[in-house]
Amino acid sequence: MDQTPSTALGEHHKSPVIAIFIGVVLIAIAGVSYWIMRQQSKMPTPESGTTSLMVPQAADDTSSAINADFNAINVDATNLDTEFKDIDKDLQAL
Repeated sequence: MDQTPSTALGEHHKSPVIAIFIGVVLIAIAGVSYWIMRQQSKMPTPESGTTSLMVPQAADDTSSAINADFNAINVDATNLDTEFKDIDKDLQAL
């Protein structure tokens, strides 16, 4: 009769508390993982969004296809030359 009932009861009482704690931690980890995955799936992808700046490109790498793509962009060459001259002036001023 060296063993008292309070120590035997105390050892059995710790086991369910540890099991419940581990269960709560596992459920919390699963919930956080699920929430993170849902947040990532809500982020827009570039493929799903449409932009008005997209210009269809030719599948060829020939110079005529490249020139056709360049002309489709509608670049004003005189405006570009003016901007480059302004940049050159700024660089010379440094």
